[in-house]
Amino acid sequence: MRRFHVDCYSTTRSDESALRRVAEESCHAFHLVAGMGDADVAAAINGNGVHIFIALYGFLDKSRNAIAAFTPAPLQINHRWCSTTGAPHIDLHVTDRVTTPPEMRGAFSEALAFMPHSYLVNDHRHSYLAARKQALSEFNGGHSQDGQAGGEGLLASL
Repeated sequence: MRRFHVDCYSTTRSDESALRRVAEESCHAFHLVAGMGDADVAAAINGNGVHIFIALYGFLDKSRNAIAAFTPAPLQINHRWCSTTGAPHIDLHVTDRVTTPPEMRGAFSEALAFMPHSYLVNDHRHSYLAARKQALSEFNGGHSQDGQAGGEGLLASL
């Protein structure tokens, strides 16, 4: 039986949510790298002997895509973003045949890994709450009702 050692690298401080607690408890090691520069995060990932780097942040607010540009692992995967990154340092794009019809392979810079049913699992209730918090933050001059800006960034590495 194959076993994986999963490290998570969080680019944002905890929002104390249940989802964050699950992320922290579901891996072998959880690293808070929020205060580190992109090159230093990549060096830490590489220094930990990570073989597979999976970017979970896409191109959303507070994403740290430059970390992957430093190639912290031999295999780098784009996950949770529905289109190509166009980045030469991303090797594989996780998708399904509905989101990415096989005839669209030529539009991707990455090799495609097709999941049999669906690859993107969303918690729409959480997405709604995050969008609402962001809207309130913008309305209140950059601060949410609890005084903290929103946003979450996680990198998973195997």
